[in-house]
Amino acid sequence: MNIRVSAVLFSTLFVSQMAFSQTKREILEEDPKLSPNLRLELTPLNLTASNGDNNTRSEFTIRASYRANNRVAISGEYMRSMFDMSDEYRVYKHDGKKQGYGYEGGITYFFANKEKEVEEWMPVKSESVGYRTVQVTVDPVPMTRLALYGARVGYGNITNSATNYNTTLINVNNPNQGPEEVSATPMLSTGFAFVGLNATRIKNTKVKYPVYGTRRKQYIREYFLDFIYPTSNTYSTVESEDNGVKIVYQIDPNASTNKLMNYGARFGFFSTPTGRVVNLGYGVEIGSMPRGRTFSEGIYWNIRLTLSLMKNLNTAE
Repeated sequence: MNIRVSAVLFSTLFVSQMAFSQTKREILEEDPKLSPNLRLELTPLNLTASNGDNNTRSEFTIRASYRANNRVAISGEYMRSMFDMSDEYRVYKHDGKKQGYGYEGGITYFFANKEKEVEEWMPVKSESVGYRTVQVTVDPVPMTRLALYGARVGYGNITNSATNYNTTLINVNNPNQGPEEVSATPMLSTGFAFVGLNATRIKNTKVKYPVYGTRRKQYIREYFLDFIYPTSNTYSTVESEDNGVKIVYQIDPNASTNKLMNYGARFGFFSTPTGRVVNLGYGVEIGSMPRGRTFSEGIYWNIRLTLSLMKNLNTAE
């Protein structure tokens, strides 16, 4: 039986259901509590773009996390800039010797977990049956879905170039002199604490079919919402040249144009399959870091592709 699902730009998708008896399929894994709980994540592509500080950067990150008995999870992450786009045409900018970096660590306590028995379509095979028409054969498979709800807290730091518009500078050698209302690109180091909520969805179903092989619905999907408070915001010095003479300036911390927001927020999700030793996951994050003078200046977005190495240290309850 074929059921037409959608047709977009002359491409048509059909879904057909096959009734597989238990003798024709073998459930290899089904318990979400046995999903891998130790992860080492390598992110070769971690792209961030900011609004107010005119900063776009690409980073390499490494992250480790461990979830104990679906009650407590700890994680730590370190990142290093591979590409940091600041405006090289600025007259006043940092010396370029420092490379951007960051780190973050946190702990999540799951105050609730719920298991629910559901029946979902397991894609078994797909084939072309006509001009731009694909038929997908699915098997309704009963499976268990685990939902975790938690509160999280942590600390981190971000250090990279950040363009500050209409800023006031102080000459290091002559504090009574310094330009006003200029654009400068120092390195900005922001320490921050965060507190928030986490919702995690886990499925761990693997089915073997005699003809079609092994099919999976094994993944961990995490959603988070954080409130961010800056513990420190520190600018590096910037430099310029006047008739071949290098002049070093400090960002005036008392100037109203250099006052940064004292709060921020972020929301994001990360999803990764768990059925193999190495898996390709992805994540999206959007928020406002306390690195701008207004909330809108601190807005940023982040996308990442991650290679996750998994290990299961759980035992069945």
